[in-house]
Amino acid sequence: YFDPMSIWNLTGDFPDLSVILAHGGWPYVTEICHVAYQRKNLYISPDIYSMNIPGADGFIAAANYMLQDQIIFGSAYPIVTMKEAVDYYMERIHPEILPKVMYQNAARALGITLK
Repeated sequence: YFDPMSIWNLTGDFPDLSVILAHGGWPYVTEICHVAYQRKNLYISPDIYSMNIPGADGFIAAANYMLQDQIIFGSAYPIVTMKEAVDYYMERIHPEILPKVMYQNAARALGITLK
């Protein structure tokens, strides 16, 4: 289900549809990040795959730079506790970007208005 070309086609065929990709499309980290860079309706939620696994650095770099508006926090619970997951992100994501990754991007993808 994570074939980058399938995701490319889906997000191109339905540009008004927000797509949230669970597990970040792992193991296709570089390819999925490229698709998301081109398709602003693609949101990546790497959850456990952003934490100490091959490819994790790619998700963290994307969140801190070119995809800061398209990365969504995922806890990976019950594999890790919520506290461990939040602490992991807080140590690696730039402080000014944390609000986007932790809730603003998800709210936008889901059409939720924040007050």
